[in-house]
Amino acid sequence: MQQFHGVGVTPGRVVGPVRQMPAPVREPAAGPVAGLDPEAGAERIRAASKAVQAGLKARAAAAAGDAKG
Repeated sequence: MQQFHGVGVTPGRVVGPVRQMPAPVREPAAGPVAGLDPEAGAERIRAASKAVQAGLKARAAAAAGDAKG
């Protein structure tokens, strides 16, 4: 998928190729999912959260100058 970035500088007309956005991802159905253990999913979330926390702490420890403040 291509991504296009930019900043609009003036309202009005534009000339260029048409870019159609893909359909949005649908929200999953409510309720339990067959074959998935809720406790195992919760443990995976906890482990991922701890990994993110450790990464952020490592980045904070490596910060210098104004970024350390």
